[in-house]
Amino acid sequence: MIRPTSILCIAIVVCLSESADAAAPASTQPNVLFIAIDDLRDWAGCYGVQPAARTPNLDEIARRGTLFTRAYCAAPWCNPSRTALLTGIRPSTSGVYTHYNVPWRDSPVLKNAVTLPRHFRDHGYWVAGAGKIFHHDRPSQDPDSWDEYWPSKTQCMIPMQAVKPPRNGMNLRDSVDWGPADRSTEEMPDWQVAEWVAAQLKRPQEKPFFLACGFFRPHLPWYVPQEYFNRYLPDKIKLPPVKDDDWTTSVHSLAVWRWARGCHF
Repeated sequence: MIRPTSILCIAIVVCLSESADAAAPASTQPNVLFIAIDDLRDWAGCYGVQPAARTPNLDEIARRGTLFTRAYCAAPWCNPSRTALLTGIRPSTSGVYTHYNVPWRDSPVLKNAVTLPRHFRDHGYWVAGAGKIFHHDRPSQDPDSWDEYWPSKTQCMIPMQAVKPPRNGMNLRDSVDWGPADRSTEEMPDWQVAEWVAAQLKRPQEKPFFLACGFFRPHLPWYVPQEYFNRYLPDKIKLPPVKDDDWTTSVHSLAVWRWARGCHF
C-alpha cells in the first residue's frame, strides 16, 4: 500500500527516447511533463483505498503508465521533501528539515546544487513551470532553474486571497478550515496553473521541453467551489481509521518538530 506523502509526483515522458544527451538532435530527446500535487495521499481511485473518490484523469494516467504502490517521501513537510526531490540530496545531508531554516540555498551543501529542472536546461531543454514546484515560501522558484515561470520566477502562485478568509478566524496559511469558495472553478489558482501549462503544451517548440505543473491542492485549507461538494454525499464517504495511540504519536511528532525548528545548517 502506498504511504501518505508530502507530494505526489507524476513524470510523463511525452515521446520515448534512449538519449537525453545535449548533443543529440532535439527530435530524439524526450519531452517531460512533471506534475506535483501537494499533500495528495493514496485516495486516488487507482489505488482502491477510498471508494468515494472520483479521479478519472489520474486513474487514466495510472492505467497507461506505471503505478507505484510503495512510495515514500524524503520528509513529511513540503520544503524538505521538495528540496530533496529537486536536488537529489536528502535532508540528513543538506540539513533542511523544516520550513524554517530557509532559504534552502543557504545550506552549504545545497549552495551549488544542480536542480532537476536546471539539469534539463543545461542539456538543451526549454524549461518552464507554474505553481508550487519548490516550496512556495521561498523568495523565488530558483530563477536559474527556469526559462519561464508562471506567474513569475519570484511568485509561484497567485495570491490565496482568491478565496474567502477562514471562518475560524485563523491565518489562511495556518487554517484547517474548509467550505465552498466564493469563486468559480476558473478563478481558482490551480485551475489557472493548469490552463497555463496546457497552453505551453500547445506551443510550437524548437527544443525538447521539461514542463513542471505544480498543484497546491489538496493542501489545506480546503476551499473549493460548491459544485465539488455537491459530488459527494457525507454518509457515503469512508473515513480513515484513527489509531488508539494517535495522541501519543502526535505528541512525539510535536517534540520532533520543536527540535527540528531549532536546527541550523
